[in-house]
Amino acid sequence: MPARLFGRSTALAEALALLEPRPRLLAIWGLGGIGKTTLANAMLDALRARGEAVFRVSLSNAHDLDGFVHAVAHALGVPLRHPSPAEQRATLEGHLSRLRSATILLDAFESVQDAATPAVLGFSRAASRVGIVITTRRRLDAPEVRQYPLNPLSTEPAPGHLLSPAAMLFAQRARQVRPSSATDKSADDVQRIVERLAGIPLAIELAAARAAVLSVSQIRQRLDRDFALIDQAGALLGEQTVAAAIAWSWHLLPPFAQQVLARASIFNGPFDRAAAEAVCDLGGGRLAEAVESLVQLSLLVCESSAWAPGQAQYRLLDVVRSFAAGRLDAPARRESWARYVRHYLEGVDADDTGVTLDFRFRSLQFYGAHDGHYAAILRRGRAEGDSLTWLRALLRWSCAPQHNDAPRRLLQPLDEVIAAARAHDLADPALRRAVVAALLEKSRRADDVGEREGGGPALAEARALAEQSRDPLLRGLVEFTTGQREQMWGDTEAMRRHFDEALRLLGPDNPHNALPWLQMYRMLSAVRDEDWTTAAALGAGEMQRLAHVEAPYLDFTVALVRALAVYALGRHDELRVCLAAARDSAGRTGRHMSRAFTYGHLAVFEQAHNDFAQAEADIDICMQDLAPETPVWLMADAQYRRGVLLFEQQRYPEALEAHRLAAEAGATQKRARTAHLWVAIGHANLGDPAAARAALDAARKAPAPEGWETELRLVELLWQAVDPVGDRAAVRRALAEVAPRNPLHTTLMRVLERELA
Repeated sequence: MPARLFGRSTALAEALALLEPRPRLLAIWGLGGIGKTTLANAMLDALRARGEAVFRVSLSNAHDLDGFVHAVAHALGVPLRHPSPAEQRATLEGHLSRLRSATILLDAFESVQDAATPAVLGFSRAASRVGIVITTRRRLDAPEVRQYPLNPLSTEPAPGHLLSPAAMLFAQRARQVRPSSATDKSADDVQRIVERLAGIPLAIELAAARAAVLSVSQIRQRLDRDFALIDQAGALLGEQTVAAAIAWSWHLLPPFAQQVLARASIFNGPFDRAAAEAVCDLGGGRLAEAVESLVQLSLLVCESSAWAPGQAQYRLLDVVRSFAAGRLDAPARRESWARYVRHYLEGVDADDTGVTLDFRFRSLQFYGAHDGHYAAILRRGRAEGDSLTWLRALLRWSCAPQHNDAPRRLLQPLDEVIAAARAHDLADPALRRAVVAALLEKSRRADDVGEREGGGPALAEARALAEQSRDPLLRGLVEFTTGQREQMWGDTEAMRRHFDEALRLLGPDNPHNALPWLQMYRMLSAVRDEDWTTAAALGAGEMQRLAHVEAPYLDFTVALVRALAVYALGRHDELRVCLAAARDSAGRTGRHMSRAFTYGHLAVFEQAHNDFAQAEADIDICMQDLAPETPVWLMADAQYRRGVLLFEQQRYPEALEAHRLAAEAGATQKRARTAHLWVAIGHANLGDPAAARAALDAARKAPAPEGWETELRLVELLWQAVDPVGDRAAVRRALAEVAPRNPLHTTLMRVLERELA
């Protein structure tokens, strides 16, 4: 059935290559229904087209060595005249040794694998010009055997195609039973179906068969609930069901491995060895043996960890997970669930109040890898009205990169869980700490989307709860968050005041990773005071310390702040080291927002050094990483920097559009006035004095940014330089008195000098 070869061209080529040179014994192994027989038949068709003799041996009805030998003899057309098993095997080996350029397929070998493996190895040694292909659900461990583990069909679109190979298979099979099904309008539902079925061909074909009586949307809805639909289809068609295929493998497992598989059905995503030990309640040696059995039977997928390269992680396909869950009784399910919650909310990340700091200190891939677990715990905590579990899971779930970069999306669930928690007794220290952490997170998210008024009340409520508790840790975290907030909104003095209080309350040895952030504050304060030597020294110390900690979020921030200091000191070799470190660590955060922030700053440094090609490449990466839900301050800064780069390249219409977007995005941000001035400059350059005056009026109404006076002064001078009625001589005199403090100042002065020339 060639339709089932969607997405298998690479597998076919690889498997054929593994058969050469002869003799060669190849085992294609994988879960029942994964497509092993289909791939092996395609191999034989390809070999026969080359003129090679091929033989297919079905072993589905063979159950012992005698049945195996007779099945092979029947397929080869060899009469067995001797009753002795040894003589029968010798007869077959003699026949195989005389074959020239032939391939034999031993299909469904798992039914006789233990009994017949020595015989197969003997056949392979006797036949120098014969290839033997085995399909089996169990890995065949022997030195002579070449292994080809067969994976499910890809659910990602193939190059040059709109649909994934798995979706193509579903669409083709569905149209066979009803030509009007699986149209372009149902493409999203088809994709959801094949993802739910994990790309398993048998499951996809059984689901597609239901298109005769159900719409694609109805099939998707039924599969969202459970997998009964595909088992019903198998029964109706008289074909093997996916559940039956999994059950066959289940019965091969020893009882302790069955226990591990059943308990592992609790996991809602990939898990590591520590999580398996915590949930499955089995000693290390026995657990390793169970995991090996499950992997060999393709019931458990072993792959490289998404957040800890070089370490293994495991996962269950949804169809296997559903089957295993049905083998877990209610008491074991409750116990496993309790262990699951303890591991992910306590064993992995025990402290709720530190999460919102820790996620910036810890690799975000960590939280992304555990996203499914937090989501499952969150849903159950919410359904059961367990506000503490709900809160704790939400705090961690929100740290995953895909959620962390979407602040607006998190405001509603934060509001909902905080409201539910308020209905409980907040005298409980654990619940109070979690509520304070959630309120601080809400304040940060509201600020990220430019809703200053929304973040203020949340911060005030967190402060009140912290004060009532008299807990210096909670109070310190509130002060720290307030300092971050004031820094974002440009109130330098308030920032210093709150950070100083946070340092007093938290102390240098606090367990919440606030110290690196307070060190960052000291660096920023030194930069604002133009104490470049202190800022550079602090940065060097922090970079050296962070080199021994997995903290990419802090790495790139420290590197950028240190770069500002060494730039001002003229230490250009050191500057290159800082920029390279920032570029490297930003890529390791797994967070688009972090990359956008970093590459936007890198572009400024490259532009200051007249490397416009690299600056444009960096700003392009920055813009690509921006998403519709990117915090407004980052959106405004990115467009602003892009506009400056385009303006210096004399691409005035593009520069004007970038600065217009920056002015709109940053209406309440620190660069609002300078962005409006740039808009005025752009209109003046393009000969639209009325629009220029309107933008100038908007600039005058915007608040003056504290700590950005030099930049604002340079942009004001640039406006005067392009203004037809401006006093250019006065601009020259004023420019001579300005000392550049950072690479952006250097660029602005260069642009000004060009305009004056």
